[in-house]
Amino acid sequence: MEVLNSLLRNAGLAAHCTWIPAVQDISDALEQLNPELLVCIEPTAKDLKAMAAVRDLVASTVPLIVVRDQPSATAAARTCERARDTVAIGSVAHLTAVMRRELRAFRMERTLTTTLRSAQDYRRNSRPCCAARTMPSRRCRKESWCR
Repeated sequence: MEVLNSLLRNAGLAAHCTWIPAVQDISDALEQLNPELLVCIEPTAKDLKAMAAVRDLVASTVPLIVVRDQPSATAAARTCERARDTVAIGSVAHLTAVMRRELRAFRMERTLTTTLRSAQDYRRNSRPCCAARTMPSRRCRKESWCR
């Protein structure tokens, strides 16, 4: 865990890792910690499948990265079904790049979703105001969102 924390710190990424010892605990951790990234180290095929299933139910947008000692082509192919990427633990530069990419993508998607939700709420809340007027103001008539 300390290795991942220092790797993230050295890469200039504001993040903190939390160890989750059992697959059964992932659901609670996803709800309570609101993580931005799941990193699974040397999972069995069964554990990876279970972890991905829980992630898909509770927080489907959170990226899942698998870290292996020596990823084989077979393991990578199985992982691609469930995780965003498989990375070798010895390839620090690649691991850093993958984590940076996935954190950036997750954060941008979350920001975009929040922005779109705010715009939809604004539009929804402004329509009743315009609809309640018997003689809409000149500005209101010009605004397409009031129609």
